[in-house]
Amino acid sequence: MRILKKRFNINKVDDKKVFLMDIGMVFRPFGINEKLLDEFEIPIPICNGNFSLQGNLANIAEMLGGQINREIFDLVLKQLEIDDIIKEGTCTLPPPPTNCPSVMDISQMIPQAIENNLQCNLAENCYGISCCVNINFSIPMSSIEMNISFPVWFQLDPCDFRINTGIGPSQFEEQLLKYEWGKESTIELLSGDNAPIKIIYAIDNFGDGFITNLRLEICLPIDDTKYCILPDGFVLLEDEQIPACSLTAWTNLTDFSFEEWVISKGESIEEQLSNAGKDALLDLLGLNEFLLSPPCDRKRGPYSPSMSGWNNLCPNSFVNLPSKLPSYFSCSVPDYCTGINCCLEVKQIGLSINAFIDIDMCNYTISGGIETLTFNFSLFNYDWGKTETVSVKDIFRLRFSIKKPTNENVFIITMRLAVCLERDGRCIIDEKVLDGTKVPQPGCDMSIDISNFSAAVWFENNGLGNLSITDELWGDAITFLSEVVGLDKHFLDEQCDIQTDPYKNATMSWYNECQFLKADLPDLPDHSVCHIGTSCTSLACCINVNFLRRSLQASFEIDFCNYTIKGNLEKSNFKFDLIDFKWGYEAKEKVLDLLQIRYKLDKTDKHFIFDLSVEVCMDSRTSCQPSIDIYKKAMIPIPVCNLDAGFTIGSFSLNEWLNNVGSSIDDNLPTAVVALLLSQLNIDKFQQETPCSSSDVMFMNTSNGWNSECNASFTLPSLPDEMVCYMGDTCTSIECCVSVDILRTSIHVKFLLDTCRYKLTMGIERLETEVILLDYQWGKTGHFTLGGVFQIEYRIDDLQSQKKFIVNAKLKICFEQEYCLYEIDILSDAYIPKPLCDWNVRITAPGFSLDDWISQEGYDFESGSLKEYMIEKLFDTLGLSKYLDENECNREMHPFTNGSNGWTTDCPRTLDTIGLPDVISCHIPTYCTGFDCCVYMDIVKRSFKLYLHIDTCNNMFSIGIEKFGLNVSLLEYEWGKAEQFSLFGALRISYSVLNLATEHQYVINLDMSLCIKESTCETTFSLLKDARIPKIGCERKESLSDFKMDQYLDSIGVRLGDIENTLSGIVADKLLETLGVSMYILEEQCEHTVSNEQYITNECDALDIDLKTPDIMTCIIPTHCTGITCCINIPLIGRSISVTVDLDACTYQLSITIEKLKLDIRLFEYEWGTWQQFDIKDVFRLKYRIDDLESSKQFVISVRFLACFDSETCSVDESIVDNLLLPKPLCNFEGSFNIPDFSLQKWIDDNGNKQTDSLSDILRSILFEQLGLTPYLLQDECDVGVDPGWTKDCPLNASLPSLPSNIKCAIGERCSGFTCCVNVPLLQRSFSFYFDLNTCNFLLSARIEKLVYNQSLVNYEFGHKKTVDLFGVVKLSYTIFDDNTLSVFKLSAEVSICLDSNSPCSPVIALMDKIQFPKPLCNWDMPFKVPGFDIDNWLQEHGITEQALRDTFLAQLIDTLGLSHYFKDNECSQQETPYKYSVNGWNTDCPLAMMLPQLPDELRCYVPDYCTAVECCLDVGLLKRGFSVILSIDACSNRLVVGIEDLQLNVSLNDYNWGSTEVITLLGIIQITYKIENYEKSRQYVVDAGLKVCLSHDNCEFQTTLLENTTFAKPLCRWDSDFLIPDFSLDAWLDENNVIDITHLQTNVIDKLLKEIGLNQYLQLEQCDRATQPFSKLARFQSECREEIQLPDLPETISCYLSERCTSIRCCVDVDVIQRSFDITLNLDTCNYILEAQIENMKLDVPLVDYKFGEESKVYLFGVIRLLFKIEKVDETAFIIDATIDVCFEASGACIFSSKILNNARIPNVFCSHGFGFQIPGFSLDVWLKNNGIRAGETIGGALLSNLFSAYGIDNYLQSDQCVLQDSRFDDKQGHYENI
Repeated sequence: MRILKKRFNINKVDDKKVFLMDIGMVFRPFGINEKLLDEFEIPIPICNGNFSLQGNLANIAEMLGGQINREIFDLVLKQLEIDDIIKEGTCTLPPPPTNCPSVMDISQMIPQAIENNLQCNLAENCYGISCCVNINFSIPMSSIEMNISFPVWFQLDPCDFRINTGIGPSQFEEQLLKYEWGKESTIELLSGDNAPIKIIYAIDNFGDGFITNLRLEICLPIDDTKYCILPDGFVLLEDEQIPACSLTAWTNLTDFSFEEWVISKGESIEEQLSNAGKDALLDLLGLNEFLLSPPCDRKRGPYSPSMSGWNNLCPNSFVNLPSKLPSYFSCSVPDYCTGINCCLEVKQIGLSINAFIDIDMCNYTISGGIETLTFNFSLFNYDWGKTETVSVKDIFRLRFSIKKPTNENVFIITMRLAVCLERDGRCIIDEKVLDGTKVPQPGCDMSIDISNFSAAVWFENNGLGNLSITDELWGDAITFLSEVVGLDKHFLDEQCDIQTDPYKNATMSWYNECQFLKADLPDLPDHSVCHIGTSCTSLACCINVNFLRRSLQASFEIDFCNYTIKGNLEKSNFKFDLIDFKWGYEAKEKVLDLLQIRYKLDKTDKHFIFDLSVEVCMDSRTSCQPSIDIYKKAMIPIPVCNLDAGFTIGSFSLNEWLNNVGSSIDDNLPTAVVALLLSQLNIDKFQQETPCSSSDVMFMNTSNGWNSECNASFTLPSLPDEMVCYMGDTCTSIECCVSVDILRTSIHVKFLLDTCRYKLTMGIERLETEVILLDYQWGKTGHFTLGGVFQIEYRIDDLQSQKKFIVNAKLKICFEQEYCLYEIDILSDAYIPKPLCDWNVRITAPGFSLDDWISQEGYDFESGSLKEYMIEKLFDTLGLSKYLDENECNREMHPFTNGSNGWTTDCPRTLDTIGLPDVISCHIPTYCTGFDCCVYMDIVKRSFKLYLHIDTCNNMFSIGIEKFGLNVSLLEYEWGKAEQFSLFGALRISYSVLNLATEHQYVINLDMSLCIKESTCETTFSLLKDARIPKIGCERKESLSDFKMDQYLDSIGVRLGDIENTLSGIVADKLLETLGVSMYILEEQCEHTVSNEQYITNECDALDIDLKTPDIMTCIIPTHCTGITCCINIPLIGRSISVTVDLDACTYQLSITIEKLKLDIRLFEYEWGTWQQFDIKDVFRLKYRIDDLESSKQFVISVRFLACFDSETCSVDESIVDNLLLPKPLCNFEGSFNIPDFSLQKWIDDNGNKQTDSLSDILRSILFEQLGLTPYLLQDECDVGVDPGWTKDCPLNASLPSLPSNIKCAIGERCSGFTCCVNVPLLQRSFSFYFDLNTCNFLLSARIEKLVYNQSLVNYEFGHKKTVDLFGVVKLSYTIFDDNTLSVFKLSAEVSICLDSNSPCSPVIALMDKIQFPKPLCNWDMPFKVPGFDIDNWLQEHGITEQALRDTFLAQLIDTLGLSHYFKDNECSQQETPYKYSVNGWNTDCPLAMMLPQLPDELRCYVPDYCTAVECCLDVGLLKRGFSVILSIDACSNRLVVGIEDLQLNVSLNDYNWGSTEVITLLGIIQITYKIENYEKSRQYVVDAGLKVCLSHDNCEFQTTLLENTTFAKPLCRWDSDFLIPDFSLDAWLDENNVIDITHLQTNVIDKLLKEIGLNQYLQLEQCDRATQPFSKLARFQSECREEIQLPDLPETISCYLSERCTSIRCCVDVDVIQRSFDITLNLDTCNYILEAQIENMKLDVPLVDYKFGEESKVYLFGVIRLLFKIEKVDETAFIIDATIDVCFEASGACIFSSKILNNARIPNVFCSHGFGFQIPGFSLDVWLKNNGIRAGETIGGALLSNLFSAYGIDNYLQSDQCVLQDSRFDDKQGHYENI
């Protein structure tokens, strides 16, 4: 209910401009209901100009009932400032103009689509439109219609180039001088994207006027939406033609001023006119008819290319030619020199003007012109020197004058160009193009043909035939001849002079400034000298040629870095590019075919091989004479070129260069300009004939610019549109094509990484270079450039361990010094995989023969020795040159001198080496596993170095020849594989390395072959043959000793401060590579999972832990329990590291693993309990400490991990586990061969030895290593000696079997076992083994060599054959029988030698057959393991309190005490059955009444149903464990069992002295005292027992009485037990006890009777009642069995019940004489395979597998109550059962009761539901195998097999004697059934 309410109502009166308001109030509790205002008038306020409509219009509409009203819309228009345009009202058009051109027809202008909305007239000046717009539209967000009307107009002034437009009251004007034709312009009311009104126009020109488009857009921006009135706008003018200005051209140009004209238009004189402005000016001045179309273009020919404005094609020199033209000038001079053609830009008006003059000397005319105005006149009519002027309307002016000096072949020309547009005479442009410039005057050439010329013939024809070269007239004659043939014109004006530079310092005709050219140089003619420059590749000669009676100057220069050869012979110059040069071919440079330089230039890797001659060839009929040899096979060193030399033109700038040639970078450069640019940059020579194209096949099907056939997973960078690339399937070859628009061509680039030859090849167009990576500094940025413009920038990092390169390759295209036009990443931090290489590459030239090669090369080999140039060319041909060391090895220098048999050594061990040939010397370093050899080859006069190094400490294998080598991680090396390595087939190494890891040796074979003469190899040397090389221990070096990560990062351009917590992937990879750890890192890192709380994953069922780990690691304990594996995230390097500590308690080996690196430690000599460290280069460190709790069968393990990338700090330092207890698994010592399907014979055959009866020393080591034997062999091999057989040191009375000659055995003085040594001839080795029984300590020990097997005899399965073997080779089998009666052990044993997994072991040597070993007397009162042990002292030594004694400390205490050896597998618990729910500490299943003492809280005990035993669980709080204690008397077998945990005394009661007190103590800790009295007559024992716990030798913490005078009733030991009183008679007993009334016996009499005949202890507390279910006195036989079974009639004193299952019958018999009923049951449980017979509390269970069907069975309760039955098995579906119950009180007389309860009854078998799963839910064989230390595939036998059968629950159902395949019934029946 609303108590207080306000009511109101508001109305609006528009006429009065007021609101009418009603307001009222209701207040119900006080009865108030009043109107406070009634139609109260409130003036509507007037909003000021700053009014702003607040809020979202849609929200306002919603508040107003879903739409806005007119008032709100008016406010929107006002806010948009268009309320004076968009409004209701009328619009009036101005009157139309008159006398308008006929083409301006308003009726044709209005578009039909909106003609109903427009009323229009022509604009006032006729050139436009004026309209009224009338529109009806709906207000946005409203249904209200609104009619608006407003004016809009547009007019163009074609003469003044101005527009005037407007809408409503708004008007706009714009001058068009700077307007660009056709471009849309917009006039907005309110600026910005949301302007509500836009007038949009575009004007273009055409021949007779202008084309005009006009559109009006009205779109109201409301909220975020535009509401448009007509969505497409109003198109007012569409392609409407408006005629040009009708004014005539300016008639009086003297009055015109361009400056005033521009200013009058409201424009700036400083800005260039637009095209529209230019057209207006030209129209005004009437210049259009004089202009060229198209105009001249300075960026095209003939003006481009240009230099400083000039494109001078004249081959001759000009004098006084201006060095640089103004920036707006470009001029061209043709190749005939006497013409000039200019193009000047008048930038103010955007116009180019052409002017030219041309002098035609052939026709003797001069012509010229400006634009289309030209002239032509004869030079004969020209007054030389007169200035002539040619102009266009005196605006464009050309002035020139020409002078002709006498006796000079030149013109002197002055030429001036001007552009003048001002009345005061000022010119925009007025420049001299030529100013007294001397222009060469050409003439007409004549050519002379001297083909087939002969000087001798010429002399003969001219009467000089007898003239000799020695005649004085010879000089005049040869001079005359030279003039006749024109040779004189090719001679230098002045002959060269050997007394001047560069010849004057010559010695022996040579001036050699090349320090690398020392070879003998040829003799030169007299008065001749040659000079060799410091570059070694430049030669200048002055050769005295007597034939010509003059000296000839000749030069030859190889500019290898610029790829050119140039030279001269006298005046004749030659120059050509090396890019197309044919190396090794003869070539000539001639002068008129009369003089020539003849040369042959070949190239090797380091030298040019150079032949050069200067020859005079004056007779075409014969060879040239004289021929002067200058170089003959000269070896000129090839210079080293700077691959990053920069621009060919110093300080080159494309912008400046283009400016100098009259172009700009924004232009589309003409072909001629591009050609000139490429030429001057020395690039054109390298261009491919056909440019590459993106449409080439290799570049098709690109994605992001790439066509890649590489399958490696890395990301290629996206390429720009101008570039496409192809990557080959090797991933190391890239070819690209990049389009360079500015050069109007494309450039081909290639980048090939040949990892197998350690070579990088780069190419730009035809220019290529090779970088030998053996000399490359990894990670250094390199450059390769073409002309400084095209650059390949590259950087390669070698991640040798990952078998990858990190490659960065960038293409730069640079035309400026400071920046590049393009910088394109081809590869960016790309991880390129290294392909697999064939390191045994055959010879480079297939089928190579040295003799054939010498013949092909045309070399002279008569001397039998190759010359130096031949050798170098040979090495080049074979591909060796780049890989040879600069400094060859020298056998006469250290370390090869003073050797023996070719060997020098610093190794401290004696090695197996063989003598070497004289041409080879080898050295062995101190670490022994390296070999450096030097071999001399006489034919090439060179020594070659080869090496093989095994760096065990750094896990690296290296092999190489000269600089060419291979490094392989030992972690990946395939040991023992025969491999080859070659230097391109010419020198080859064959090798194999075998790793005898356990012997700490390598076995090495090493051969070398020389294959230079023939590809099949001419010589092979053996260097090492089966050489055993010792591994010398590593001297630990801290790789981080001085490493500073910040300094390293700085060196690779990364600042430590720029990173947060993680390095980038590439930086991390480089760091790891630098630190040398990459090779150890797994390719796929382990997975580290992150959760809120990190716990160790525990897969060990025997371990119950809940341990946290640091967040950075994930750890797991495996199923075999004795190890831990962790995946640790290292944030700094952004990856995880896997570490493992794994203990194999069975093979006694510790394995430590960090990533790939693994260390195996044999635990025979391991130093327990000390901290040790295993690391990778000191970077990743695993610290560990392990203790062996031997008796507890546990390890204590502590592990810590550190990751250190700096010598001072570690980024990770975390504990993994600290004092973690790990249980040891059970070991299965019945192993198999380490080699699957092993056969010694086959193994020997496969490993190259055909001798079947012996092994070589090396082969045996290999075999033992592969079989896994070596680590377990004793260092000192046992010796059978010459006296095999048995020896005894103890008085053992036994007959031992004879032994074969290869074995010797001994029995020690303790008579507890034997020791043997057996020799195996096939293995050439003897093996020792022993067996020992330590019965007092319950321990069995067996050993083969070092392999020891210890097993507790507690709970040992005696009588089962067990086997211990040494990896399948030596097997020791034994069977122990425990004969308690004789108090001996009987031992059978045999040893087997097994050398074939598919054949029986042979020999099998029988050692013993049930030989009796006496059990020694033992002290069962065992003292403390540590004498004088005191718990307080122990706690103090370990620094802990009793409260802190747990986990590891507790385990160590228990191990110290030695208790764990005796612990049961399953600890007892007072909270579990049978101790749970105890009363006074006792729980009993004994049906008899017993007097038991109250027990303390620490102790709980149980009496089983047979009543003569006590089982206790003693809780020892300090040890945190329950101890099982037992005292059991077996009256039937006459045995006594007293035990504490697994320490149990099992003795015959015949040996016990009744009533004596005995003690059994478990290692001083827990003690039982006991005393037993035996009462035969009453069949009872009376027992006293006490229990004590002592944790110090002099103090006991706990002591209690367990039994005090407690009576144990002896159980029945037979089913048919007779009367307890022999010959019992009830009548006699009654007489003896004076009982007269035998029909009604008193209760006390009955109790006495039952006690004396032994029944009382077996009677149920509540006797059965025939009157209650399931019995009936009436029916007597109750049956719920659904089968029809013939049941007998029963006497009236018995009732029986047959169960629903039919196989169980229960009867209740009333025996009136003793006033008692007896409960009797017979139950055949076929589902659980149990037969149960029960009389009262006496119950017997018999497994059906042991029951003999068809035989009568008797179950007696002391002869009184009897159950007799016979069960016959008919088939699987039914049984026949006879059963009788008797009650007898007379041993000799008849029974008082006898009744058949079943008489040949056919009882159906019960259907059983088998298959409910394993006995142990969730059982897994794999887990069971791991828990018991059995590897997959191993044989399971002995106790372990019995345990497995027990786990399956099938042990009770197995036959004693198992079936065998060799049974005759199964012979030859493979794959078939035997039908018996």
